[in-house]
Order: sequence, then structure tokens, then C-alpha cells
Amino acid sequence: MPSNMPCETLTPSSFSQDTVPMRFPLIFRLTFVFLLGCSTLAFASLPSYFSVKSIPFSDSSSVLYTPAANPAYFGTLEDMELGYAWASARQSLAYVALPIVGLGIHNQDNSADYRLQTAWGDSAEMTGVGLIWGAGYGARRSMAWQIGKLWRPSPQFSVGGQVIFETGADAGQQGILNFGFRPQGTELLTLGLDAVVDYDRPNEWALSATSVLAPGFELGLRYLSDKTVMIGAQIDWGTWEAGVHNGPDRLTSLTLKSSPGPHVLQAFKPKPKRYVELRLGGDIRYQRFSWFDRGQTLYGVLDSIRRAKEDPEITGMALDLTEFDTSYTFCWEIRHALSEFKASGKKIVSFLEEGELKDYYVASVADWVIMDPMGSFKLTSPAFNRINFKGLLDKVGIGVDELRFFKYKSAFENLSQAEISTADREQKTVMLDRFYGELQKDITRSRNVTPNQLDQWLARSFFYSPKEATANHLVDQLGRWEDVKAKWSSWNAGAVGVGEGFLYRKRPQTWGAKPIIAVVYALGSCDMDTGIKARSLSRLIHGLVQDSDVVAIVLRVDSPGGSGLASDLVAKEMKKGREKKPIIISQGEVAASGGYWLSAYGSTIIATPFTMTGSIGVIACWFYDQQFSAITGVKTSSVAKSKYDALFGGVRLPIAGLLIHTRGLDSGERALWEASIRDSYRDFINVVCEGRKKLPDEIEPLAQGRVWAAQDALDHGLIDQIGGLDTAIVAAKKAAGLAPDADVWVDELPEKGLWDLKQFLPSPPSLPGFFSGGDPQSEADWERLQFQIKHNGEILPLM
Repeated sequence: MPSNMPCETLTPSSFSQDTVPMRFPLIFRLTFVFLLGCSTLAFASLPSYFSVKSIPFSDSSSVLYTPAANPAYFGTLEDMELGYAWASARQSLAYVALPIVGLGIHNQDNSADYRLQTAWGDSAEMTGVGLIWGAGYGARRSMAWQIGKLWRPSPQFSVGGQVIFETGADAGQQGILNFGFRPQGTELLTLGLDAVVDYDRPNEWALSATSVLAPGFELGLRYLSDKTVMIGAQIDWGTWEAGVHNGPDRLTSLTLKSSPGPHVLQAFKPKPKRYVELRLGGDIRYQRFSWFDRGQTLYGVLDSIRRAKEDPEITGMALDLTEFDTSYTFCWEIRHALSEFKASGKKIVSFLEEGELKDYYVASVADWVIMDPMGSFKLTSPAFNRINFKGLLDKVGIGVDELRFFKYKSAFENLSQAEISTADREQKTVMLDRFYGELQKDITRSRNVTPNQLDQWLARSFFYSPKEATANHLVDQLGRWEDVKAKWSSWNAGAVGVGEGFLYRKRPQTWGAKPIIAVVYALGSCDMDTGIKARSLSRLIHGLVQDSDVVAIVLRVDSPGGSGLASDLVAKEMKKGREKKPIIISQGEVAASGGYWLSAYGSTIIATPFTMTGSIGVIACWFYDQQFSAITGVKTSSVAKSKYDALFGGVRLPIAGLLIHTRGLDSGERALWEASIRDSYRDFINVVCEGRKKLPDEIEPLAQGRVWAAQDALDHGLIDQIGGLDTAIVAAKKAAGLAPDADVWVDELPEKGLWDLKQFLPSPPSLPGFFSGGDPQSEADWERLQFQIKHNGEILPLM
């Protein structure tokens, strides 16, 4: 099998071996090859297929770039590969290959052939085209084309076929079939058969057998139809792979190609002196655009940490948290992955320029923490902050009737009350205690201090200078990034830092398509066409359930709820889907109310310790004209057949489309609303009971709109496990019958798109932007207000 060598330094969110590769359109590839081909002048008549097989890399079913190789084999590539081969029978070959295109030069008998090949597809089915041209001592010759196909329907079988044909008057043609069989479905033993149909020569065939006896050590045997026997061996020593093949008439050939990763000489090499530099600066998001977006993603960061842990050449990590900015939920997931990295016996040095408790929470996992001597340290524990608009609404004469019938359902308190309610304060205080307890447990364990010491740090001051941080054992050393490198040199003389792009990428060990784990993101408010985009999300889930290549689905929910219609549309698709394949729920920062409605039908629900979940309940709100007409002079007139028709009329303001109803609700109308809200509440309870396989009497005490921290939700059976996105992916593998370390494609959906047009356009002034001043929390409050206004008078499962 071909090996891969990274060719650039990648960010943590860059393409990894577990991500479904980008496929280029067929027309693009064919046009590229055609245009390049039109610029060539000459080629030789087709050589005998086996005359060029005296430079074998491996058996015919896994060879990448022998001169007559099937161009479809390029579909197996995931990264750049370089190779060179020399044979005493006056042959040599050099090539460079990428997942998109490969170029090779084959010299034989004082003539040179140039080969350009490209392929597309996936690991189960690949298609390739190639162009061959060349010149030999002035002879003018025609071009030749290759068209190839490769099928690997299972780990046991590989079938390839190609046609090579010239374009000149005396054109020759060859048809080549390759068959491969692995009895155990592994590289332990591979049997191969090549069969060649050539109109100008007798047909030829060859039998082969190869065996990978240990990682990086392969033996091969080939028997050709002319009774030639060839014996070969290949040894992989980590950066390159060498092979020697010997046979009558073909004498000896030597091959050399790139091949990073674990290898046969690993135990005999000196202890490696490499550490990976992981830079987590900037905002970390769920997804990024394909072009013009250098942001980092959660899965990309987690994948980089995992690959660094598995790379035997990496002894540790230099963690740069400069301008690190993300949620406590993401912090926990990243820290959890870093803890597993440390548990594998590797060390971490972390670097902070300045930060707050969130940054320190991640940095403290390290064996050594370095802080910039001119930085700053703000230590404040987590808190809930919310803008209350009641005073503003009172001043302009807008009344708010909070239709709240469940104790903890506080979704509209920001509009109906000037201060936080007793019930809301109660539930949020419990959650903050849980969040702080998690921070306290992890930080004190890593820094080897007592919980009381952390309490004192926070109680003594909200700000620590770098010197004070060192004196209080918050950090170990003051310095800058070069001091991080110096620390590694003190631990391991001559240690060299490398980027994530140079981490070992595990090469494919088996044939056939990798199982696909679809990670689907349900982010934002539960709405039909915005936020989670329930219409398209439900269609996406339906399609993934029907897709036989997808073995399991991970639904990452990060939503405070919203529309009951949107929530239920997706939930019912989940209910049908989980009967056919596992659907694992990974809950993010918040998966409450409608977000929990989305989660209820999951096969397994997993949440981080900082997740807010539950909030089983519904609520509504009614904006009406209390003194607005008297203050502004704006009045509404209506002609209607009944009082209820006129009830829903009013003034629509340009501020976020706010509709102010003409009047408030009378007692009878409010009773009608209450009946509808309680019906919707029972529907929500029934969904949870059905999804969690519990009785209403078990769920009711946990409902009433109560928001739960993950640990309490686990204790009450609302979730199944504490963990992050990587935990959910492992759970999806197990539920699909795969090993926890099984090699899979992780397909993140829905696709984000090519680029964000907004970054190229000036941002128009907006009221939310004016009030928020760019503060993310304030912007979130304004977005929430816009949603509440948009759904005025609707029954909402909203936290």
C-alpha cells in the first residue's frame, strides 16, 4: 500500500485522515489533462507491460506508480508522495504524486517517457486517466492515453482494469486487468494476478504474493508468464521506504519512496527529539468555510491532539494559547484530549501571553506553564449575565405578558422582569456550583494544589500581575515563546518543534470503503429556515439514515430551543432513523428546551460537564400596547368580524420587526393560551418519555422548565454519559459494531460552503451592533431578543 508524506504545515482544523476528502469535478480533471496533453509532441510505441514491471514496488493490486500502473490508484492517495527507482536493466523512474495529480519520468534504453495521471473517487471505487508522451533520440512519436478503474468492494477483494491506447497511425493498445485477494482482509497476505491483452504481442500474465510480516517490513514474490521469478523486500524506516527486488534477466532494482510513520526500525532508533507545536490562537468554531477561512474547528483541534498522541516520533507538545478564545464547553473538550495526550506518557509546555480563568483552565493541564512577563491575568469564576429590557419597554409604553405556567421556565424574564426571579437564580446557582467544581477539580489536580488554594486565588484578587502569578504558583516561569523552546531543550537536548502538518498519518491498512460516521451540527435557535434550519436538517438526517455507507450519525446539538414545530420535525426524523442505525447525541454548550427535544430520541446522549441541558417546558409571551400610543401618538384602527381577528393586529416597528398588539389579553383569552401551553407541555413530556424510555411520573419532577448541569442530568437519567465530541464518535463506532480505534471517515455536515461573502462586504450599522459594541455576550442577547420578537405570541420550547 502507498504511504503518505505531509507536504505543508497545517493548522489543527486542516484536513485529516479521518475527514471525507474533497472530490474534484470530473470535467475539471479531464480538462486539465487534455490541455496539458495538447502541449506535448511525441511518444514511443507501447512497451511490453512486463518490461517495465522490473521496477516493482509491491503486488499489482496495491502498487501506486510503476510505469504502467493503473491511474485509478491515485485515488488511494491522501497526501504527497515522492519516489525513485533504479534497475540494473537500464531503467529508472522518478515521480511526484498528490491526491489530485501525479507526474512521473521513466527512462529505459536511452529514451524517456513522461506520464501524467490523475484520479478521483473514494477508497472503494476510483477512476483515473493518464497521458503518456516522450522522445527517444529524435524519433517523433504519438501520445498514449490511459483510462483506468479500480474497485475495492471489501477488505478481501480488489479488481482493477485499464486500457492504454496510442493516438497515431500505427497505434497500439493494451488492456490490463489486476486482481487482488486478501484471505484475512489484512496486509498479512495479499495474492495478486495481472493479465495483459496486447494486440501487438503475445498475452502475458503474472502471479504475485506479498506479506507484511511486521509494520514496515514486506516480502514479495512474483512469477511471470515467461517463467521469470522475482523476489523482493521493502523496509520502512520512518521517513523513507526502500525496496530491493531481484530476478533473472531483470537483475536488481532498488526503490526509494516517502513513508512517514511507525516502522520496523522504530525500536532501534535513538529516542526522538521532536515535539509538536499546537497553536490555538483565535476563535474556535464548529465549522469553517473551504476558502479564505483560516479559522480553527473543534474537531480539527481534537484530531490534531489525537494524532500527536498516536505519533511515536512525538515526545510532547508546546501549547500556544495566545489570543485563545472559546467557550468553557470547548475548553473542557480540548483539555480532556490534552489529558489523554499526557496519559500516553508525553509532556506539555503551555504558553500564555494574557488570559482569564478559561485560558488558565486549558493551560494548567501542562507539566510546565510559561507566561509572558508583560502579560496580565484576570481570574474570575464563571457567571451568568443577561440584559433585562423591562425598564426600556416600560418607558416606551410596551407591555409584556409573560405566559409562564412552569416554575423554572424563565425564557422571557429578560423582557418581563427587571431582576432575575428566585426560581431562575436557584437553578443557575446550582449550575454555577457544578461548573466551578469541575474547574476546581481539574486545576487543583494538575497544579498539585488544594481546592482551598484555588478558592483563595479567586477571593484574594481578580487580577494578577505575571510576578504575582509566579509567586502564587499559578504559573511556573515568566518568558516568551522562545523560552518554551528552551524548556524543551532543557528536557531533551536538541529537541525540535514541528507543526501539525508533520504528524504521522496512519496509512490505510485495509481495502474497501472506510465506514462513514456523519457528524451533523444542529446549531442555534430551533427554527425552520434559520438557526438549525429544521427543514433542511430533517432532510439531511433522512438521507444519512438511508445511506448504506454511513454506519452511524453523531448529532451535535448546541441550541437553546425555539420553535416546537422545528424541534419536533427533526426529532421525529430522529425517532425513525434510530430504528435503522445508531444516532448518538453530543450536547454542546447548551442543549436545552427545544435543544433537548432534538436530543430525546438519540440512541445515547453525551454531554460535557459544562453543558446546560433539560429545560423541559414551554412558554409564550405577548407584546401589547400599554401606553405606546399615548407616548408616541401612533394608533391602530382595524375592521374585523370578531374580537379575536382584531386581537392579532397592531403596530409593527422597524426595530427587529417588533409587532405590538393593540391590547393585552383578557382572562378568557389568557385561559385559552394556558390550555394550549399545557397541551404542548404534555407533548414535550411524552417525547422525552418515549425517547428516554421513562414514565411521565419520572420525568415530571425533572421538568417544569428546569435547566440542569450535565452531572445532575446524568444522575437523573436525562443523559447517558459525560464526554465530548470525540467521546460521541467513539460511542458511534461501538454502536455500529466497530472497534474504538477503527479507521473511519468523519463527514461533518451540513457543508459550510466555499467562502463567507460577508467578510468581503462592509457591515451595515445595526441597533444590536450599536448596543453590543462587538461584545459576544451582548450580541447573543440581541440575537435572542430578535428571536423572541419574531415569535411574539407563539408557544415556544425556549430556555
